[in-house]
Amino acid sequence: MDGPEFHGPEFLVALVNTRTFGDGASDRLADVASARAWLREHGGREAIGESQRIRLAELRDALRSDWLAPGAAPRPPLAQLLNRAAAELRPLFTVDGVTLSGAVGPDRVLGQVADAVFWAVASGAWPRLKACQNDTCHEAFYDSTKNASRTWCSMSPCGNRMKARAYRERHA
Repeated sequence: MDGPEFHGPEFLVALVNTRTFGDGASDRLADVASARAWLREHGGREAIGESQRIRLAELRDALRSDWLAPGAAPRPPLAQLLNRAAAELRPLFTVDGVTLSGAVGPDRVLGQVADAVFWAVASGAWPRLKACQNDTCHEAFYDSTKNASRTWCSMSPCGNRMKARAYRERHA
């Protein structure tokens, strides 16, 4: 799993967004074939099996749960899954810097998730990784606002709906 697709917040957001809610609900990790297709789209070369697909979906769902209430670091349920995924990872120093490496074969993608989370926390990007607070959405996004106060994925439609809901509640 080389390449920029498997590093940084962008990969984590893409992973979490493999499952969508609401009217167009879908799950790109619902079965091994669709999970492999998604991984290929993001530069993955290893063929994963059912056990890796299940663990990848568990990591995805735990990331979303963690991002619904962002914090400075992963909370215990997510941390447990990450520790399991990172069990075989070791630092690898190269001329380009350092990365976590070591997992091979089908488990490598799980290690890449742990690697991406490690660097998101280390770089300070972790608190900016969030899930939309709209109950029918929960789409993951990177909060690039100056004060990191964004709570929905985009103004249209979630921001408009959330603002209208808050207005109705205030004036009820």
